Amino acid sequence: MPNHYSIPVQAAIESARPLFFENENDVEFPISIGATCFIVAFKGGVFAVTAEHALTGEQRRDLHETKIAVASDSLDWLPLRMSTDSHAATN
Repeated sequence: MPNHYSIPVQAAIESARPLFFENENDVEFPISIGATCFIVAFKGGVFAVTAEHALTGEQRRDLHETKIAVASDSLDWLPLRMSTDSHAATN
C-alpha cells in the first residue's frame, strides 16, 4: 500500500527553517537561533510546524520574539500568529 504522506527528500530539506529569537535585552546578540521548524502547506494555508519544546523549553519564548525567515538566504521575516486549533501529535 503506498504511503500517501511521503514527500520527496529535497522538498523536506527545502522546507526546513531555523527559528530565530529576538533578544530584546542583549545588544551584543540581538538575534539567536534556538530551534528549527518546517514550512508546510495544508488545506489552503501555510503553517510553520515545530516541536512544542522549541517554544516552551527552558528559555520559554513569546510569539512576538519568534522569527522565521522567508527563505534560507533571507532575513525577511514571515508573519506569525498562533494557531487556535493546534494539537500535539500522539502515537
